Amino acid sequence: MVNKVDGLNINSIKSEFYALGFSNVHAISATNGIGITALIQKYFISLLKNISYSNKNKLLNVSLLEQEKNKVRWHLNNNFVKIAVVGKPNVGKSTLINSILNENKMIVDDQPGTTRDSIWNIVIHKNNNYIFIDTAGVRKKNKITNYTEKFSVRKTLESIKLANIVILVLDVTDIISSQDITLFNRIVENGCGIMIVFNKCDKLLKHDKRKILKSEKLKYMNVGVIHFISAVNKLGVNKIFTFIDKIFEHSVKTLSTSKLTEIMKLAVNMHQPPIIKNIRIKLKYAHLGKKNPLTIIIHGNKLNYLSDTYKKYLSNYFIKALNIIGNPIHFYFKNSNNPFLK
Repeated sequence: MVNKVDGLNINSIKSEFYALGFSNVHAISATNGIGITALIQKYFISLLKNISYSNKNKLLNVSLLEQEKNKVRWHLNNNFVKIAVVGKPNVGKSTLINSILNENKMIVDDQPGTTRDSIWNIVIHKNNNYIFIDTAGVRKKNKITNYTEKFSVRKTLESIKLANIVILVLDVTDIISSQDITLFNRIVENGCGIMIVFNKCDKLLKHDKRKILKSEKLKYMNVGVIHFISAVNKLGVNKIFTFIDKIFEHSVKTLSTSKLTEIMKLAVNMHQPPIIKNIRIKLKYAHLGKKNPLTIIIHGNKLNYLSDTYKKYLSNYFIKALNIIGNPIHFYFKNSNNPFLK
C-alpha cells in the first residue's frame, strides 16, 4: 500500500513500485480518503466470510460511517444511534470511550487537549447499533488562542448537531463551572437527548454525591439524566446503554394532538399568558411537529409576544406531564390567520 499520493499521477507511482518488485500495489491518500473505498472492496470484503458475526457487522458498518456523518439526525430507517461525548478538557471523555469499546483505542493523557478531532466508533451492544463520537475538550472561548484548538472546538460543536444523544462528562472532583452550563445550553438548543455523567466517582464519598445533586448550578441542568461513573475502573459504564436506550425511546415517542392539546390547556389554566395591548395571548391547540428532537407546534393568537420565561414554563410543564426522560422539548409557535384581515 502506497500512501500520500495526493496530487500525483497514481499510475506512474504504481509503475515505479512494480519496477522495484512489489506486487498488488494499491495507492491511497489516508488524509483525503483517495482509494480507500476501492481498497476495502478489493482486499477486505472477501475476508468477511472468515470472521465472527459481530466483527462482520462492524466491518460492514464501516462503509456506512461516512453516510451517517452526512445526516443531521437519525431517521426511522437508519441503523445507528449517534452519541457524542463532550465536556471540558481532561474530564475523562476518551477514557470513557475506551471503557465502552473495551479497548485502548483513544489516546489518553493527563495533558488537556490530547484529542484534537472528533473520532467515530461503532459499538454493537445487545444487537443494537451505536456510534460513539469522541470529541475534543471545550474551554472558554477567551482561553482559545491557536487555530488547532479553534478547529477542534468547531468539530465538537458540529458533533453535537449530528448527535441524537449527547453525554456531557463532568469531573466529579471539580466544581460545576459556567463553561459546563454553556455546553449544556448548547446541547439543549440543538434538541439532543442529554445524559450528564459525573466521572471519577471512585474518588467520591456518599455525602459528597448528595452535595453535588443539591448543587445550585446543577439545577440549571434540569433536563438530562444524571449518572455517576468511574471510566477508568468501568464502574457504572454498562448502565450507560440502558439510559441511552431510554432517552432515545422518549425522543421518538408518538404523541397525539388530543393529548398535547389537553396538556397545553392544563398548563394555561394553571398559569395564564400575559395580556398584550388589552388582548390576552391565546393558545388554541398543539400537535407534534417532529421527533428527535421532540418539537411541538402550538397554534394561537399573539404568540410572538410570549416571553422566554413563559416558553420555559411550558417546556417544563410538558416534560413533567409527558414523563419525558432526558430530552428537551422545542416549541414552534404559529399564529392563526385572521380571515377578516386583508
